[in-house]
Order: sequence, then C-alpha cells, then structure tokens
Amino acid sequence: RACAVVTGQQPGLGGSPLYSLYKALHAIRLARRLTEAWERPVVPLFWNHADDHDVAEVHHLHVLNKNLDLQKVGLAGMSSGRQMVSRIVLDEERQRLGAIRALLADLVRDTPHGERALDVLLPRHGESLARAFTRSFTELLGPLGLVVLEPDWIRPAMTRALGELVACDPLAHLRAGSAALRARGFEPSIDPEQAALLFAIDARGRRALRPGGDGWKYDDEDGSRTTAELLAEFVQDPLAWSPGALLRPLVQDLCLPVAAYIGGAGELAYHAQLAELRLAVHEKEPVEAA
Repeated sequence: RACAVVTGQQPGLGGSPLYSLYKALHAIRLARRLTEAWERPVVPLFWNHADDHDVAEVHHLHVLNKNLDLQKVGLAGMSSGRQMVSRIVLDEERQRLGAIRALLADLVRDTPHGERALDVLLPRHGESLARAFTRSFTELLGPLGLVVLEPDWIRPAMTRALGELVACDPLAHLRAGSAALRARGFEPSIDPEQAALLFAIDARGRRALRPGGDGWKYDDEDGSRTTAELLAEFVQDPLAWSPGALLRPLVQDLCLPVAAYIGGAGELAYHAQLAELRLAVHEKEPVEAA
C-alpha cells in the first residue's frame, strides 16, 4: 500500500547542482508529512536520470574558491555525445580524479567534515557518473528514507509503459495539450512536433525517434515504421528503449505508485502539456506538486 513522492535530476559531478539536494530533501519532508496524514507508507524517491546524454551539462561543478570567486571544476577527457551517462565509466588518470580531489581538499581543509564530504560525493575509479551519484545520495540521504532509482533497474517496466503511451497516438494528444496551453496565454516548453518522444539505446548510444513517415522515424533515416511495428520492436528488445523529456513524467507515473511529484519550473512545465495524454492513458494528476 506504499506510495511515492518522486523527484529527480540528471546525475552531476559531486552530487551537483545543489538544487538536486534541495529536491531530495523536499521529497523526504513531504513523504513524512503524507505518511502521517494518510497513515500509510509514503516513500521519497529520487529518479537518477542516468539515461541523459548531455555530458557537457553534468561533467563539472562550481565552487567558491578561497578568494570567494566562482570556480568551475570539471572532469577531463569528456565531451558531449550520444552516450548515456550511465554507460560512461570514469578512469582515475583519464578524468584526473586525483587532481579534482586535491583541489577540493585544499578548499575544505579547515571545514568540519570536509574530508568526509569528499569521500561521499566524489566519483571513484571504475564508477559511472550515474552510479557515483546514486552511491552519494544513498549514503547521504538513505538514512532519512530516500530511495534512489536508476532507469536501467526498471527498464522492462518502462518499455511496457512506453508501449501504452505509443499505442495512444501521443502526438495528437500532445498537440491538443499544447493548444490548450496557448489558449491560456502560455507557450509550451517543448514543441511536440519536433521533440524526440523516445530513444533507442544501442552500442552507438541513444538514437532519437520522432513521429514521422508512417508513424515513427529516426533522424536522418529514409524509412519509418508504423506504431504496430514499433510496438513489436518493444517486445523483441524491452531493454533498448528510453522515454524523451515529454513522455518521461508519464512513464514514471505508470511505473511507480506516484502520490506527488517535485520538480523545478522547467520540469513542471512538461506536465502542463500532458493533461490530454494523461487522460488518454487513464492517469490522474498527482495529488500535489511543488
């Protein structure tokens, strides 16, 4: 009978950015309040969006140095590409992990628990950036009840949820949701006509799949596949699919017993476009969003 308060973010170096921590603490606080109010278990859950492939967005952090200047600290030898951050394994020499630790150790030398913070938050040789983030947040906030979830752990369930959404002609419902927003004077955050609604995952990384042709089409592909053909591909390889930004909130709702969702303004803007599609898959709005 448990429910979940869900929040999440892409995994960043050292648990960054700081609002990832604030989101997690917010989820913990709300889950505790709902547990008391409902007299049933409510679990704070952090969706570690390890499927993200924008490496340049997550391979660094910013700290205040001793001169109180904002200083960027980043992993060496990493560039943005199509590889998901869950598949990028960090190397002590290539990413210069020791140099990063030495630089940060100098900044926290005289602070309480500084060394302990570095042990918890910094990635280790042989970890992916995603797994380092999961370890850090679990060690830091697990004692407060937080559960960190990586998409790879529930990939078959996510693909089943994607199948439900794809079968509902999502583009038509997303168009209707966007039109409803515009009628109220708001511009949708993502144009569903151009958006990658899902991705195929293979050895080359993520390949964007968008509505087009006979139903669905990869970028720079001459042919296409019908919805029925795409659903058959889901069945053949349920581990090879990931939702795009617009479909991910609904995939989360379909996979998890969501009682509430906590996100930033950009994330909540996705939800504003999803009302029509949510109704189409018989989903209810979360009872509270903050």
